[in-house]
Amino acid sequence: MTNPRNSKFKAELRARKEIDKAKISVVYKQQPIKEMIDEKTAAWRLAQELRQWQEFGRLEKAISTATNQLSLLYATLEQQKQAIATLVHLQKMGMTEAEIGQWVKLVGDKISYKA
Repeated sequence: MTNPRNSKFKAELRARKEIDKAKISVVYKQQPIKEMIDEKTAAWRLAQELRQWQEFGRLEKAISTATNQLSLLYATLEQQKQAIATLVHLQKMGMTEAEIGQWVKLVGDKISYKA
């Protein structure tokens, strides 16, 4: 499940990227005039900026991957918290650890049998 804040953040990054691409295009056309450099130098600088944008894209993908991994970890932690809460509840009801272990083994065997 994607966090709405993550979606908003990604949308903002894409929008900024598009705006910056447009700026690069304008800069490419204006840079030789503004800085009194030849077109070859301006093209070289633009190529460097484009390589930086590629690196930014890789970082953006890495952030997305890490965000997905954190979401999976969060879901796993929630399941573990629920399992611990259930174990505590069973102990409060008077079940011993040995009895709980027997039930866990029984349920595990049933699940393995169905698979």
